[in-house]
Amino acid sequence: MFGIETFEVLIFLKQLGLAVSGATALWGTAFSFFSDRSKDPRSSALWRGISHKLILLFFPSLVLFIGAWSAISISQCVFCADAHEGISIPQTSAELVAATFRQYGLFVVTLILGLAGFLTFFARRAFFYKNLIWFFGVFFAIAS
Repeated sequence: MFGIETFEVLIFLKQLGLAVSGATALWGTAFSFFSDRSKDPRSSALWRGISHKLILLFFPSLVLFIGAWSAISISQCVFCADAHEGISIPQTSAELVAATFRQYGLFVVTLILGLAGFLTFFARRAFFYKNLIWFFGVFFAIAS
């Protein structure tokens, strides 16, 4: 399609999802921090409200990142192995396969924390919002 390979589109979607989730995690951490440190109740409510609304941008971008990373690993056969030799077989781009394979640990941590946060968001919303600064902070550390 117009000289663009499918894996290049998937790489773009993966980078877009990670960049947007990392940016929302950064600003969610900052706004939660401002909310906790503000002495004015109206200002504190404003910062808290902004950080709560960032969840609506954070979770879809995280789903985009997880979906694109999974599609890359499946389409590029990252975890395929030759039965006789036991090594992974790069099909089209060896650098992409190697990078995706090296990111597997962080991907699993991101997936587990994202699912835990998503379930906590719906099951125990008050607890989730109380600890929102930690949730955003951990995700920003992972995304960086």
